[in-house]
Amino acid sequence: MPPWVDWNLDERRQALLDFTRRLIRLRDGQPVLQRRRFFKGAHLWDSEYKDLEWFRPDGTQMSPEDWQKPFVRSLSFLLGGDAIPTPDERGQRITGDALLILLNAHHEPVQYTLPPPAEGSQWVLELYTADDARGPAETLAEQKLELTGRSMAVLRGARLQ
Repeated sequence: MPPWVDWNLDERRQALLDFTRRLIRLRDGQPVLQRRRFFKGAHLWDSEYKDLEWFRPDGTQMSPEDWQKPFVRSLSFLLGGDAIPTPDERGQRITGDALLILLNAHHEPVQYTLPPPAEGSQWVLELYTADDARGPAETLAEQKLELTGRSMAVLRGARLQ
């Protein structure tokens, strides 16, 4: 006998479904999340960002020594949307938005200093796991963002219009 599935969604289940849909839309809408090659941590062509950069919460790039510290629980990484090495099916360069992912595995809140956005861009909050009401498309006026304990946020480098 096949397992029974309760398709009547209460508020909690509906919220989870909505969150999952947001994740799928984010992945489908961002070419940098659909890469077919490994990251190199380098600039490609005339890219503004490297394809992958790692940052400490204070906004400075991670050093080899930072990776050796056993107590590091919070970091961020930037995926360069203009540093995608694989061309599309017509041989054209694929470009998308830069994404900044903030990760806080610590149990206490952590203040992050965001790296500067590309020229003519601003950071926009797309996803914040601790507060579904924040994002999508919440513009960050400051270059700082506090994440509650055990949460993550995804920011997109959006062009100013």
